[in-house]
Amino acid sequence: MSTVTGLIKNIMAGLNDRHKAILEGRYGLTQPDSLTLAKLGNQYNLTRERIRQIEALALKLVRSNVQRGGAGLDRFVKLVSQQLRSAGNVRREDVLLREVGTAFGSEQNTTNQTLHNKLRFLLEVSHQFSFTNDTDHFYSYWYLHDRDKKRAVSFINKVLNAWNSKQGLQNHI
Repeated sequence: MSTVTGLIKNIMAGLNDRHKAILEGRYGLTQPDSLTLAKLGNQYNLTRERIRQIEALALKLVRSNVQRGGAGLDRFVKLVSQQLRSAGNVRREDVLLREVGTAFGSEQNTTNQTLHNKLRFLLEVSHQFSFTNDTDHFYSYWYLHDRDKKRAVSFINKVLNAWNSKQGLQNHI
């Protein structure tokens, strides 16, 4: 059975040490908090823009490795797809990360936050799933297709409208 850390090592195979360190820092793969471009720039005596460029190149190389199938993400993608399908193809991020993390098993010397950072990274580089950040109205969530997102938002709006209509009726009684 693959571990999350093992999958990340596989997809980063072929990157130089600086590329790996910048991705690890930006995504919080080795510590609970991700590092800003400025912090990484200070560590490497580079500008934020140069760090951003290196990060973009490293991500491009990682995604290329994933697309070639050399990363062994098949089991991960299948597991996440099953989790999303079981929830109507849309899942709140914290719930999805907890479920997928549990399915992969715990990793020694890894905090929950670091594990969630690693899972987020794998979700992003797999290019199989889409993400929406949290807003005033919604938690952050992952989904399979744009149509699933639209269907979920439409359903929630219908529920809210029904709720508001019911509340309005009760106020008039």
